[in-house]
Amino acid sequence: MGGGWMNSGGGDDDSKVRGGYKNQTLRPVTIKQLVEVPITTGDMPVHIDGEEIKQIKFVGIVRNIVQQSVN
Repeated sequence: MGGGWMNSGGGDDDSKVRGGYKNQTLRPVTIKQLVEVPITTGDMPVHIDGEEIKQIKFVGIVRNIVQQSVN
């Protein structure tokens, strides 16, 4: 009777595609890659490096703040 974690064989299997899960992975891209994406019309998918992009989330860091007066 040991404690801890046991692999029951019911975990994730990379060879299975469940509901398109593999197509929804998080992938870092640069701003340059986003700017260079050709503009599409209608329901044409957007592709970066041959992969279809479904969502884009911008994450950034504020490194400096300069206060200015508004006239």
